[in-house]
Amino acid sequence: EMYPIPLYVLKVENKIISPFPFNFAYFNAVLLKFISWKFLPYICLIFAFVSYFIFYITKQLHFLTLILASLGTPLLFQGLEYSENSMLLLFQALGLFFFFKEKNKINLFFSAFFLTIGIFLRLETLVFVGGFYFIILILEYKMNLIKFLKEYFYSLLGVLLPLICFFSENYLLYHHPLGARFVINQGSLNNFVFAERLDQVIHLLFLANWKIGFFGFTPIFLVALVWNLFRKNLKSENKHRILAYTLLFFLPFIAIIAPNDGVTNWGARYLN
Repeated sequence: EMYPIPLYVLKVENKIISPFPFNFAYFNAVLLKFISWKFLPYICLIFAFVSYFIFYITKQLHFLTLILASLGTPLLFQGLEYSENSMLLLFQALGLFFFFKEKNKINLFFSAFFLTIGIFLRLETLVFVGGFYFIILILEYKMNLIKFLKEYFYSLLGVLLPLICFFSENYLLYHHPLGARFVINQGSLNNFVFAERLDQVIHLLFLANWKIGFFGFTPIFLVALVWNLFRKNLKSENKHRILAYTLLFFLPFIAIIAPNDGVTNWGARYLN
């Protein structure tokens, strides 16, 4: 009753609950036992730089490319604020670190585990991971599901472990496996109008109404993505090809299903 905008609260069993998952807040509460709140943004900055270091030791990116990524994308800005994005980036970096290593049981499991565990922070992770392994199924296995499941069995375990925990937690807390954010925003999915969604895609990916979208804020990323898709030796670099096609699927798909334009003017947070 005290909250001025009832749209942004969830009522479960006569309890008023925030639409934002408690996992990041719980991490903050533990952290604040040891440090002052003034140092919280520096924690995210540390997450960002550790992520850059992990990307560097994968030996897939040149050092100058990492500098360009930090200065020419929202990554550095999200490291300066205190949000879940930097922690999510760290999980994704760890997942890609194991992905680019030798293909064995341990690397398959931990690659899938770290790529998926970010779902506790942002729901978009579910779309990214689903698209990622679906692209592998298409490119590597030509839709041979049996062979894919046999060779990526440990990846399946790595995906299922965080997912089962995530779905169970949300069902117990919110009576819905996808959690509070989905419950609050599912009305926008139910009222799907193609023309409005197309307009939203332009907002989120480029520029509209004085708001800068993902490629509007990071045009160098668009150049890099297009270059990766069309360069001649991409077919011989299968893992790079998998990532490139995953992003080609992920970015417009999330832009279509996102509940709004992100309400920020420094890059679309749903896509970052």
